[in-house]
Amino acid sequence: MAETVAGIDVAALACTFARRLLGREDPADILAVLYETAVERFGTEDVAVSVEGAGLCRGTSSLAADLEAAVPVAGARPAVLCHGVATSWPGELRLLVRLPAAGALDDDARADAAVLTELTGLALDSARKVRLFHEALARRDTIGRAKGMLMERYGMGDATAFALLRRISQERHVRLRDLAEEVVCGTLDLSARGTMAG
Repeated sequence: MAETVAGIDVAALACTFARRLLGREDPADILAVLYETAVERFGTEDVAVSVEGAGLCRGTSSLAADLEAAVPVAGARPAVLCHGVATSWPGELRLLVRLPAAGALDDDARADAAVLTELTGLALDSARKVRLFHEALARRDTIGRAKGMLMERYGMGDATAFALLRRISQERHVRLRDLAEEVVCGTLDLSARGTMAG
């Protein structure tokens, strides 16, 4: 039988949360889903989620500072439910919840927070990888277009066009993609610079 927490099946919580994350690629959207799910699960709006080092934050702005200082607010007992690290993400992913009842912070609540944080970390990592993949495709497309233009304009082969781009990139100390953009946009005249000579 699945473990339940205050009437909530942990596996069902994880599945519901994972479904909510599907198709989300914007880190701010992912944190918004974590925030909304944490508010729903823990029954309080005194929730903060943040990715340190990435400038992403959602929820109670003073909560993190209060928790660091261990300052009780209106009799509430500050409790950090989860402090996790998202794999391959530039900063710590933190889910902070202040629970009003001293006994509300139990192992089950910690387990739920850990599941939510881990899934969020995976979603952030996945979104980062998708973004990097799209950037790599864009770079490849730009470099491919520049090679094609050189091949057509100067009657050279694929390998020769790429070698020329790489050599000029190194001589000018610019990224290959930036140089390729100059070629595609027509702002770089290779024949005027004498760069066609081997």
